[in-house]
Amino acid sequence: MPYHVALGLIYVESRFDPEAVSPAGCRGLCQLHPRYFPADLTPAENIEAGMEYLGSLIERCGDLSAALTAYHAGSDTGDRAYADQVMRAAEVWDAQMHTEAESFGGEILQKEAGI
Repeated sequence: MPYHVALGLIYVESRFDPEAVSPAGCRGLCQLHPRYFPADLTPAENIEAGMEYLGSLIERCGDLSAALTAYHAGSDTGDRAYADQVMRAAEVWDAQMHTEAESFGGEILQKEAGI
């Protein structure tokens, strides 16, 4: 799973709060329902389970947008607004990571060059 998609989904689902609980009882960073996932997952386990689940939805639905819709609505025929929201957040994270990587890379080059 591309890191920026994972970050976008986690941001939209929980705003990075590992203790988040939705009105429907979904829990953790990826907002997993305890009917289908153990409620006591660590944050790392929650992310791993959420990404595995999204990966299985991509295989079933055929594309990321439909899979994100199914992740949120339980069906890939729902409103695509959720998928759009996740992808907008993913684009922000992707751009931020590239900006920071470029900045960090420049700092390393300056240090190595003795500047």
